[in-house]
Parts: sequence; structure tokens; C-alpha cells
Amino acid sequence: MNGYQRILKLFSIFAIVLGSIVLIGGIIIALSVFSVASNPESLEAITESLASEGFEDVDADDLVQTVGQSGGVVLLIGGFVLATGILGVMGASNPRKSMPVYIFSIIGLVAAIVTLVSGILGVVLGAPLTSPNGAITSVLSVCLMGIFFWLARRVKKMAYV
Repeated sequence: MNGYQRILKLFSIFAIVLGSIVLIGGIIIALSVFSVASNPESLEAITESLASEGFEDVDADDLVQTVGQSGGVVLLIGGFVLATGILGVMGASNPRKSMPVYIFSIIGLVAAIVTLVSGILGVVLGAPLTSPNGAITSVLSVCLMGIFFWLARRVKKMAYV
């Protein structure tokens, strides 16, 4: 196993851990939405709390739908990162099996770039920056997926040399 394979394996293990944490977070969001949606009193308490904070136009059904959709996106991202990590470990161990992680890294890199560009366009076009953490996360995602892509490409090339 050469240096590129070792680094790909290390990044893949990191992706497995990160994907698992994100999946757990998505499951927690999904369970929270389910428990709030099934209990009208807690949903009413949440909307009253938001109204006292100055958000009087919040509709309870829209709130549940928005948070539920966010939880679904978190689950998809966590599953994608976890799958990329698993494929990366397999590809690092056997370069002939590195094509799936290469394809997943391309998809992840494109998605990260689209997220970063849409965030930049949103700010340029006048949308308020909702969270500096979102901008930092987008930049880190592009960097990490770029490294993942580069490593997967290097390991894939080794298989056909």
C-alpha cells in the first residue's frame, strides 16, 4: 500500500465517522419532527414561543414541513458521505475497486461547488448571510471533496498502470 492509498484510507475513515454523525443528526431531526407533528400541544407551544420572539407569521404546518425537509436533506448528505467513505476504504485497499469512490468524489465535488456558488450568489444578489458557519462549511466541503477526488484519481490511475 503506497502513500496515496494510505491517505485515501485515512480520509475514508474520517468520512465514515463524519457520515455516521450526520446520519445520527438527521435521524434525531426526523424523530423530533415526528414527535412534534404528532403532538398538537407541543406544536402550539413552539409557534407561541416563536410568536413571542417576533415571528408572528409562522405557520405550524409550514414549520414542520420545512424542518422535516431539512432533516431529509441531512439524511441524504450523511448517507452519501458514509457511502463515499466505505467505497474509499475498499478502493484504497484494492486500487482496481477505486472507480466507485472516484465517481462519488466527482459527484460530491460538484455538489459542494454548487452549494458554495449558490451561497456566494445569494449574498451577491442581496440575500443576508444567514450564518458564517454555512460559508465556512461550504468552503471546507469543496476543499475536502477536492482532496478526496484527487486521491481517488491517483489511486485509480495506479490500478491501470
